[in-house]
Amino acid sequence: HPQEERNPGEPQRICMMSEGRKKLHTTFPDGSEMVEEFDERTDVLLLRKVKKSAGLGSKETDWVFEVGQAPEAAFDPHSDMLRASTSGPIFLRKDTPEQFQWRIRNLPYPADV
Repeated sequence: HPQEERNPGEPQRICMMSEGRKKLHTTFPDGSEMVEEFDERTDVLLLRKVKKSAGLGSKETDWVFEVGQAPEAAFDPHSDMLRASTSGPIFLRKDTPEQFQWRIRNLPYPADV
């Protein structure tokens, strides 16, 4: 196969399927990146994270989660002094083609509700 010619002004995209998710990694001409993950069956957006490009000699920037939640780092009792409470509510944004939804997890409420 002849190599496809790429327009240098166009973003480069790589798509793969993994663990029931369709993962799309986009690299823009300025060096910034975006990763999106969709449910393989429903095409619902589960995760979107972006990372701005770091200039020459700059420290690499962190991923910013626009949709979905960052994985929690494991607690290390030898190096970590504090840990975020696991009993507080967690708010998640879930977007579908028809609506924007907010999901609340770990919300305590009376049993009679």
